[in-house]
Amino acid sequence: MGKNCFVENMADEFKNFKVIVVTNELIKDFENYIFLSPENTIKYVEKSLENIFIFGGGITLKPFIENNMIDEYQIGIVPTILGKGRKLFFDMDTEIKLEMTSLNVEDGITILNYKKRA
Repeated sequence: MGKNCFVENMADEFKNFKVIVVTNELIKDFENYIFLSPENTIKYVEKSLENIFIFGGGITLKPFIENNMIDEYQIGIVPTILGKGRKLFFDMDTEIKLEMTSLNVEDGITILNYKKRA
């Protein structure tokens, strides 16, 4: 999970899981929260060989995309007009071809599920 999502209390939904918060700040681990830099998060995930769920924005996703570590994407569209908004993905030289696997609407939020095309 990205630090901004953590600060906005979005981690509350994941109290029954181990949550890695990706941040460059030195924050002491507590309860089910582990705080790691992007580089150490990549190393941790590579070592663990666990399936993980990444929750966050473009800054959090970028190192995982660049290391070709994401098999599936779940993108939520929240019906809010922000004006300037936030980037979904940050500048990268990577092109990823996707195939939609499902589309759901939950509580007014459109959830788009994709997997990488072969």
